[in-house]
Amino acid sequence: MEIVCSRMKESNPKVAREICDLLGEQYYVPLLRDDDLCLLPQVGNPWSPNFDSPTSPVTKDQLLMTYHSPVSPASPISPSFKVRGFAGPMSPTQAEVFHRLWKSNVTSSPTRHSKDRIASLRLTDQEKGLERVGRELAAERGITWKEYWDFLGEFTNLSTDDGLAKLESFLKEKYKQFMLERGALDASDLANRLGVEHKLHEDTNETNHEIQG
Repeated sequence: MEIVCSRMKESNPKVAREICDLLGEQYYVPLLRDDDLCLLPQVGNPWSPNFDSPTSPVTKDQLLMTYHSPVSPASPISPSFKVRGFAGPMSPTQAEVFHRLWKSNVTSSPTRHSKDRIASLRLTDQEKGLERVGRELAAERGITWKEYWDFLGEFTNLSTDDGLAKLESFLKEKYKQFMLERGALDASDLANRLGVEHKLHEDTNETNHEIQG
């Protein structure tokens, strides 16, 4: 790290620090939710996917798996947490700051006259409130954000081009499925109507034949 910016004519400590952060260990700050809604959602501690890091208790794959509540980790009916959103990657310093800001917004209690929009998001949207707080904070600080969407079955940011492309693909597939089902229903309805008309036509012919006979 000593060679960072060493060839610059004028040293810039800020630039050097930012480059070192990018080259150093990358951290994420997750949001954990209980699918059964037995426990309140939590902002997880900063973590690194670097398996060899002494400061990282879990890997990225392990983080995306289910976490059991520390109240009763061995119980099969114990409430469990799953990652439902995360911000990062970022430097350890950025992760600590982000974690503190997110936690403070989660634990703060905005008054009726509060002008802090972010702090009140969790109250106006109980299902995705904490995700919205994290999303807003990440956007303000230029940090990548992703959250889990059940209808897509994956993590993405719907405000990015990639996220919008996935949403568009999902909607196209749903529309295609809807049109196919509608076409099948229309065909079935048409067949039923033709069957009824054919039966009426046969009944009419039989009636006319009886009258003529």
